[in-house]
Amino acid sequence: MTSNGYKAIADSMSALGLNYGLLEYVADPIVYPYWVGSNSPRETDSEDGLSEDTFMLNGFTRSTLSELQADSESIESYFSRNGKFITAADGSAVIIIFSGSQMIPTGEEELKRIQVNLIIKEYGVK
Repeated sequence: MTSNGYKAIADSMSALGLNYGLLEYVADPIVYPYWVGSNSPRETDSEDGLSEDTFMLNGFTRSTLSELQADSESIESYFSRNGKFITAADGSAVIIIFSGSQMIPTGEEELKRIQVNLIIKEYGVK
Protein backbone atom coordinates (compact mmCIF):
# COMPACT_ATOMS: atom_id res chain seq x y z
CA MET A 1 0.00 0.00 0.00
CA THR A 2 1.33 3.43 -0.87
CA SER A 3 1.29 6.63 1.13
CA ASN A 4 -1.73 7.65 -0.99
CA GLY A 5 -3.72 4.73 0.42
CA TYR A 6 -2.70 5.47 4.00
CA LYS A 7 -3.57 9.16 3.54
CA ALA A 8 -6.96 8.28 2.03
CA ILE A 9 -7.79 6.15 5.08
CA ALA A 10 -6.62 8.80 7.57
CA ASP A 11 -8.51 11.58 5.77
CA SER A 12 -11.64 9.43 5.59
CA MET A 13 -11.55 8.57 9.30
CA SER A 14 -11.10 12.27 10.06
CA ALA A 15 -14.07 13.13 7.81
CA LEU A 16 -16.13 10.60 9.78
CA GLY A 17 -15.04 12.24 13.04
CA LEU A 18 -13.49 9.01 14.35
CA ASN A 19 -10.35 8.81 16.51
CA TYR A 20 -7.79 6.94 14.42
CA GLY A 21 -4.15 5.89 14.37
CA LEU A 22 -2.08 3.77 12.00
CA LEU A 23 -0.70 0.73 13.86
CA GLU A 24 -1.41 2.41 17.20
CA TYR A 25 -3.61 5.10 18.64
CA VAL A 26 -1.67 7.66 20.64
CA ALA A 27 -3.53 10.12 22.83
CA ASP A 28 -3.07 11.28 26.40
CA PRO A 29 -5.51 10.63 27.85
CA ILE A 30 -6.94 7.91 25.58
CA VAL A 31 -10.27 8.95 24.10
CA TYR A 32 -12.73 6.11 23.45
CA PRO A 33 -13.87 4.87 21.06
CA TYR A 34 -10.80 4.77 18.88
CA TRP A 35 -9.74 2.89 15.74
CA VAL A 36 -6.37 1.40 14.81
CA GLY A 37 -5.52 0.53 11.21
CA SER A 38 -3.17 -2.06 9.76
CA ASN A 39 -2.84 -3.70 6.38
CA SER A 40 -2.12 -7.09 4.93
CA PRO A 41 -0.67 -6.82 1.41
CA ARG A 42 -1.86 -9.11 -1.32
CA GLU A 43 0.31 -10.23 -4.20
CA THR A 44 -1.76 -8.48 -6.85
CA ASP A 45 0.55 -5.91 -8.40
CA SER A 46 -0.27 -6.06 -12.08
CA GLU A 47 0.87 -4.60 -15.38
CA ASP A 48 -1.97 -2.08 -15.35
CA GLY A 49 -0.63 -0.50 -12.13
CA LEU A 50 -3.19 -2.09 -9.79
CA SER A 51 -2.17 -3.09 -6.28
CA GLU A 52 -4.62 -4.46 -3.75
CA ASP A 53 -4.43 -4.74 0.04
CA THR A 54 -6.69 -5.84 2.85
CA PHE A 55 -6.90 -3.13 5.49
CA MET A 56 -8.18 -3.85 8.98
CA LEU A 57 -9.67 -1.20 11.23
CA ASN A 58 -9.94 -2.35 14.85
CA GLY A 59 -12.26 -0.29 17.01
CA PHE A 60 -12.01 -0.27 20.80
CA THR A 61 -14.23 1.13 23.53
CA ARG A 62 -14.82 0.80 27.24
CA SER A 63 -18.41 1.94 26.77
CA THR A 64 -21.12 -0.05 25.00
CA LEU A 65 -20.69 -2.35 22.04
CA SER A 66 -23.50 -0.42 20.34
CA GLU A 67 -21.20 2.64 20.25
CA LEU A 68 -18.66 0.69 18.19
CA GLN A 69 -21.42 -0.83 16.06
CA ALA A 70 -22.65 2.67 15.19
CA ASP A 71 -19.10 3.65 14.15
CA SER A 72 -18.83 0.45 12.08
CA GLU A 73 -22.09 1.27 10.32
CA SER A 74 -20.82 4.80 9.58
CA ILE A 75 -17.66 3.31 8.06
CA GLU A 76 -19.75 0.89 5.99
CA SER A 77 -21.99 3.69 4.75
CA TYR A 78 -19.03 5.93 3.91
CA PHE A 79 -17.06 3.37 1.90
CA SER A 80 -19.94 1.05 0.90
CA ARG A 81 -19.62 -2.36 -0.69
CA ASN A 82 -19.40 -0.60 -4.06
CA GLY A 83 -16.38 1.40 -2.93
CA LYS A 84 -15.38 5.03 -2.51
CA PHE A 85 -13.20 6.48 -5.27
CA ILE A 86 -10.52 8.95 -4.16
CA THR A 87 -8.10 10.76 -6.46
CA ALA A 88 -4.70 11.37 -4.84
CA ALA A 89 -2.72 14.57 -5.34
CA ASP A 90 -0.40 12.81 -7.83
CA GLY A 91 -3.35 11.64 -9.95
CA SER A 92 -3.33 8.06 -8.66
CA ALA A 93 -6.67 6.45 -7.88
CA VAL A 94 -7.52 4.85 -4.54
CA ILE A 95 -10.68 2.81 -4.20
CA ILE A 96 -11.71 1.78 -0.69
CA ILE A 97 -14.34 -0.96 -0.42
CA PHE A 98 -16.15 -2.08 2.75
CA SER A 99 -15.70 -5.85 3.02
CA GLY A 100 -17.31 -6.73 6.36
CA SER A 101 -17.07 -6.47 10.12
CA GLN A 102 -17.02 -8.75 13.12
CA MET A 103 -17.02 -8.53 16.90
CA ILE A 104 -13.85 -9.90 18.49
CA PRO A 105 -13.55 -10.83 22.16
CA THR A 106 -10.74 -9.08 24.02
CA GLY A 107 -10.58 -11.25 27.11
CA GLU A 108 -11.17 -8.11 29.16
CA GLU A 109 -14.72 -7.58 30.38
CA GLU A 110 -14.77 -3.78 30.02
CA LEU A 111 -12.95 -3.56 26.67
CA LYS A 112 -14.99 -4.15 23.50
CA ARG A 113 -13.59 -4.60 19.99
CA ILE A 114 -14.95 -4.67 16.45
CA GLN A 115 -12.85 -5.30 13.35
CA VAL A 116 -13.84 -3.73 10.04
CA ASN A 117 -12.24 -5.13 6.89
CA LEU A 118 -11.65 -2.93 3.88
CA ILE A 119 -10.19 -3.68 0.47
CA ILE A 120 -7.86 -1.00 -0.86
CA LYS A 121 -7.26 -0.90 -4.61
CA GLU A 122 -4.68 1.53 -5.91
CA TYR A 123 -4.00 2.42 -9.50
CA GLY A 124 -0.67 4.18 -9.83
CA VAL A 125 0.34 6.82 -12.33
CA LYS A 126 3.73 6.44 -13.97
